[in-house]
Amino acid sequence: MGYQLQHLLDFSVILCTAGIVCCHRVRFDGFQVLRLTALNYQHEPFLIDLLRSEKFEFWDYPNDVMTSPENKEELVQLLLANDVLFYVLIEDIQQLIDAQYHATSFAKPAESKFDYSRYHTYYEIDRWIQDTAAEYPQLTKVFSIGHSYEQRIMRVLKVGSSWQETKPALWIQSGIHAREWISPATNIWMTNQLLKRYGNDQEITDLLDTFDFYILLITNPDGYEFTWTNNRLWRKTRSRNYNSTCYGTDANRNWPYQWGGIGASPYPCSETYRGQHPLSEIEVANVVDFITKQGKIQDFVLIMDIHSYSQMWLNPWGHTKKHPDDYETHMDVGQLFVDAVFSSYGTEYRYGPISDLLYIASGCTVDWGYGEMNILHSYSIELRDTGNYGFLLPKDQIIPTAVETFRGMLAVWTYLKDNLL
Repeated sequence: MGYQLQHLLDFSVILCTAGIVCCHRVRFDGFQVLRLTALNYQHEPFLIDLLRSEKFEFWDYPNDVMTSPENKEELVQLLLANDVLFYVLIEDIQQLIDAQYHATSFAKPAESKFDYSRYHTYYEIDRWIQDTAAEYPQLTKVFSIGHSYEQRIMRVLKVGSSWQETKPALWIQSGIHAREWISPATNIWMTNQLLKRYGNDQEITDLLDTFDFYILLITNPDGYEFTWTNNRLWRKTRSRNYNSTCYGTDANRNWPYQWGGIGASPYPCSETYRGQHPLSEIEVANVVDFITKQGKIQDFVLIMDIHSYSQMWLNPWGHTKKHPDDYETHMDVGQLFVDAVFSSYGTEYRYGPISDLLYIASGCTVDWGYGEMNILHSYSIELRDTGNYGFLLPKDQIIPTAVETFRGMLAVWTYLKDNLL
């Protein structure tokens, strides 16, 4: 988002914290998303300048860019002047936000049964973790890996059928970008399937007998809760930035491997701000600390970072266009995933390195897992959709998204089990 909108939002939060005014959600009335088409290498310098602009925000670079009503005419003229074809993909962002909030109101009376078909707040999800651990004491352990910047607990659910410290381990995280609600919603549904189908489904029983799953449902708790209370499209953490009125760091640019390179902004107001230094964000530091320490006891064979949107399976590298030595293996696994996903509802995913399918992004989770921790299978998923709703996926797509993703992940997890050395 542009600097002016960020500044207005942060000022209102300061007043709210001081008890001067009541907090109100930022509105996006008349904001639109434009889909840029027929792009080629000649457009790249212009697109990079557009990416750096404080007036516009790419939802999915270089394809989908959001503009305010006030700046739309300027954007249109820039696109026309640079021979970029486009059309309006989302007519009014606020209408989608209103529909999503209305359909997933968190002000409902306490429900006796968790509803997997709607979105939930951080506090509802944290309660689910504790309740689930109590319901499945033989298959789960729950523990904290630390607190967020605003002191929310980062609770991890460990899922497995026995507690041998030598079992290979899988790390599954979601919600590192706050506005990507479908990410934790999918992760919760998949976790529930692992637990309730153990002992009845041979494939899942074998997986839980073989692996320990470490599941972090919300990697960015403060940002995620902020999307419910203040700004539905917030992406970053909520830490204060030194000598800046802009809050937050892109937690997926803050990992201590190839930090600060291309695709990670040094400017605090940027959506891809890298932070003041590697691990400046306590949320990232908590994950790194846990995996590093636990990795001395157990062999982590997978790191999975769940995002939205674009329908992609993403391999290393993010920080460079150069392909890693294990490129062919990564591509084979990606094909397994996309084929299995397609078999559910015919949803089409693409697969390949982050820097090939998206853009160069330094300091990301996937590169840290593969490059620093030497975890061969370090991947990211971009879930539904391809832009009709973007980050505002309706709740009626939660279960279908989770079902097809779970089928894809089962194919990958089974591959890992069958190829353990």
